[in-house]
Amino acid sequence: MKKSIEELYRQAKRFDEGGIYQSEEYNAIARKQRELYKNLRLLFGPTAGALLEEYTEALGDECELECRHFFEQGYRLGQGHTGQV
Repeated sequence: MKKSIEELYRQAKRFDEGGIYQSEEYNAIARKQRELYKNLRLLFGPTAGALLEEYTEALGDECELECRHFFEQGYRLGQGHTGQV
């Protein structure tokens, strides 16, 4: 029986377990994010920090959907399918 794409996605290695997460490129991005967050809180206060965290969480949810889309498309291409689902 073939596994569903969702099941395969859940089995895939998490981003924070992969090589890109350990790269200097990712570390530079993370440092920049922390610095920007700190500066926003200093400029606008803790309320802005809370809103920014909520906004970032919503962006993360959107990014998760994008990851699932690209995983599905990559799987389909790897199986020899063309076009989108």
